[in-house]
Amino acid sequence: MSRRRLMKVTAAAFLVAAIVAVWMSPVRDHMNREDIRAFVEQLRGLWYGPMAFIGIFALACVFALPASIFVLAAGLIWGWVLGGTWAMAGGILGAQAWFF
Repeated sequence: MSRRRLMKVTAAAFLVAAIVAVWMSPVRDHMNREDIRAFVEQLRGLWYGPMAFIGIFALACVFALPASIFVLAAGLIWGWVLGGTWAMAGGILGAQAWFF
């Protein structure tokens, strides 16, 4: 088996494992529209929410996780102006951390 094929199979296995883990855990009970909206409202009210988001996004950039997930989440949580600002700050910080 080629290295590229092995990487694809490994990524697919991790994705399936993550879906199964969420499905079999108590988190599944909270994956409904009302609980997600309440969580978003709670994040909007936290004073350290943007700093935590920037740190998590920067760490995700270092580990090469898809940025689109974080950019969309920031836009949904804080709106396009503030969300875009926090996403840009996290992306730049992550790029600098990756470079150094």
